[in-house]
Amino acid sequence: MKITSQANSLHELQLLKGHGITDVLLGLRELSRFGNLDLRLLNEMAIQTRNLGMRPILEWDVLMTNDRMIHAKKTLALIDLGLFSAIRVQDSGALHVSKKMFPDLPIQLILETGNHNLEGVKRWCDSVGNQLERVILSNELAGTTLAHYIKNLSVPVEVLGLGPILIFYTPRYLLSFQKKDLNWLSQETSVNTHRVEALAHAEEGFHKGFRLLENQHGTFMFHAKDYCLIDRLDQLFEMNLDTIRIDLKMNGDQSALPAVTKLIDKANRLQFESLLADRFIASYPNKVTRCFFQKNATDVIFKKLTNEHIVRNDDHFVGEVVEVAKDRYLLIHVQSNRLNLKREQSYSFSTPEGKVKEVLISKISDLDRNEIMEAVKNDFVIIPYQKSITPKTIITLTLN
Repeated sequence: MKITSQANSLHELQLLKGHGITDVLLGLRELSRFGNLDLRLLNEMAIQTRNLGMRPILEWDVLMTNDRMIHAKKTLALIDLGLFSAIRVQDSGALHVSKKMFPDLPIQLILETGNHNLEGVKRWCDSVGNQLERVILSNELAGTTLAHYIKNLSVPVEVLGLGPILIFYTPRYLLSFQKKDLNWLSQETSVNTHRVEALAHAEEGFHKGFRLLENQHGTFMFHAKDYCLIDRLDQLFEMNLDTIRIDLKMNGDQSALPAVTKLIDKANRLQFESLLADRFIASYPNKVTRCFFQKNATDVIFKKLTNEHIVRNDDHFVGEVVEVAKDRYLLIHVQSNRLNLKREQSYSFSTPEGKVKEVLISKISDLDRNEIMEAVKNDFVIIPYQKSITPKTIITLTLN
């Protein structure tokens, strides 16, 4: 497996040297979501990357609007693309421009968001053609799915091996509440390096510790835990994964890099040691998760959406309970085309939990609290309170 990582300074570039890094991602701040390089430093680092025996990759992963695209084309014309081994794009407009402006430059295509089926990935790969050097797949794929994709794709595959999980992005400034202004593209460096960080917690539920980052491109939300496949390097090697990405941008430094690359090297030499990987994870500054790599169980909820306990039987279906006021009343919506809800009649009440209770209805009232003998389709009526009955309870006629 090859290793790729980013560098945002000459110091970070030197840290990558000697650790088995093959590709170095260099981000010009106008073109990269998280890169902070200006044009002069970008070209200088590209030269230094080559001198250090690594491949410089130009990162163009921002989402493009028309105004940004006009500026991006002007910016690209100023970059010496001959210094770079490939260009890395995510936006479809950026892909089109790259193919048109640089037909001889290899392309690394980012398909990390919204591309979870093999047919779709293949279509994207076909659209790039011979320029496609590598495809970057989503961290939401299960391990078995990833292995299947690698086997059935004709181009090398890259996945995130260690780094933050982006779960939300907006071009708006949600932390500083600044007004969005595209003029930053031509403003001074102090504006271009705008950066605000914070932690977010959900008002409802137990989710907390989301990491927020605001820069000139908008606001990004990251999962509280980092994505980590370091303890699954042996499986990735068996899948014939071409490249693994190590992304330490949210850590503040590259101190974890030597230990990670050493583990990857051992996996490449069939000497992977799971105990060492577990020790690394235990010492890593952030909590980690494998997300869906072990198993994607997001479809488990589908069974709950079709609750067999509240499946309607139209032959005997009358309606359902829509509201329960404890010790006071049940509010019922009559929905049957054939059966009415009648006083002094027995009905079966089937709760979403599977409980069934037989109820003899002794009293029916309309919403004005006037007593009535029966209710017909689309009526909302009130009956006396019954224990253990909850909203969404299905009401059917009791069979004698």
